[in-house]
Amino acid sequence: MTTFTIFGYLTFSKNVRMTSPRNAPEVDPHSQACVTEIKHPEASPIKDVGTKEKDAKRAMSDRPQQTQSLAWFPILLATIATMSWAGNITLAKLVNANIPPLGLSFWRWAVAAVVLLPFVYKPMKDKWPLFKQHLRLVLLLALLGVAGYNSLVYIALENTLSTNVVILQSASPLMILLVQFFLLKQAATLKQTLAILTSAIGVLLIITKGQLVTDFAIGNSELIALFGILVWATYSVLVQKLPDALKGLPILGYTVCLGVVMILPFYIAESVLY
Repeated sequence: MTTFTIFGYLTFSKNVRMTSPRNAPEVDPHSQACVTEIKHPEASPIKDVGTKEKDAKRAMSDRPQQTQSLAWFPILLATIATMSWAGNITLAKLVNANIPPLGLSFWRWAVAAVVLLPFVYKPMKDKWPLFKQHLRLVLLLALLGVAGYNSLVYIALENTLSTNVVILQSASPLMILLVQFFLLKQAATLKQTLAILTSAIGVLLIITKGQLVTDFAIGNSELIALFGILVWATYSVLVQKLPDALKGLPILGYTVCLGVVMILPFYIAESVLY
């Protein structure tokens, strides 16, 4: 589940960029024609230009079809990641009585690190120089996305229902846009604003059950959960600052391994005091 959650999110982000038509390299048919003329001076320039223009147009017309054929894949990964997050919270609540929150967070990521290591070791090794160049950012991402978010959510689940945390987690898109605005000065588009408003209305209807008066209350545990969601939103925005070569498996391996090390001292202290 941990693997699906993190890998799904990172791969979703990566595939959105890869399949975006805006990021497809532009083909300049005239430049190709000029190259052809230089290589084959004996050929007719007019005929060469016409042929290359047709080939270029055909290539450009095929590219949107390839993009559309891959459009479902990022959506599938995002769906799996969302289901994994919900399952993660539900299972954490079930074992909360037997395993303390920081212990659960540590062992969750420790097991994930062992499972992922065969897949991420080579990418991590290849990108080691790039990792050293962005060490501070990677450390911050490990603290926020691995050590911080999950530990805070597990602490919150000690005294609140998993349903409450899942409902509060639906505020993450709004928090991501707010953090994105303050850190990157990127404003939300009209479509994003309408989607968030629709989501917020749906959450309010679930919380209130369609009534003006409800027994849902925000306590200390809910505030901890909200802070954890804010931590995750900050991670989601800052991960955009990474170079593309470091995204995917390399950053997955680095953040998980570093996150386990960051949680360890708190887990030891919890074991002594629990």
